[in-house]
Amino acid sequence: MGPAGREGTALQMAGSLTDWFARVTRLPATDRRLLLIAALAGGFGAVFGVPLTGVVFALEVQRVGRLRFQAVVPAIAAPFVGGIDLSAALVGKVAVAGLAFGLLALLFTALTHGIRRLFGRWPIWPPLRPFLGAVVVVVLTVTVGNRDYNGLSIPLMTAALAGGAVMTFASPGRSSSPPSPWVPGSKGAR
Repeated sequence: MGPAGREGTALQMAGSLTDWFARVTRLPATDRRLLLIAALAGGFGAVFGVPLTGVVFALEVQRVGRLRFQAVVPAIAAPFVGGIDLSAALVGKVAVAGLAFGLLALLFTALTHGIRRLFGRWPIWPPLRPFLGAVVVVVLTVTVGNRDYNGLSIPLMTAALAGGAVMTFASPGRSSSPPSPWVPGSKGAR
């Protein structure tokens, strides 16, 4: 390693590769500096496994005593991303998930605008709107057969964070919420 140690080598490699990439893509000087800060944070965090130290180092090494606020998000993201072991399977899963999430966002946006247009045609008395929303939620709750997705979903979050099975719309019947007297088929149903 020589007198520079592991950190010197990692930072030199991160800096030189970043500079090469910035020149090839003809990035402006401001973007080049942001990329360099992210590369330094990523290099330091990935080599030593200390991402927060990499963030502080990269933000502080550019200008001592001055913080570039535009660089905070890239500097925080880079060391965490740098510590991920990439494989073809992981990249494929992330690509499929990104595509699915993008399509769901598109569907959600289209539904939101469609519902707004639909209800824009029929003027509804404003105090009646929350009541109609509650009726829709109750109908959906009875249709799905559980209350896991109502309210704050604390039981659902607790089960997910504990590594337990989480009920989806495709697997009705298993619920982490207490039985409801209003949902047919639950133990608390009347």
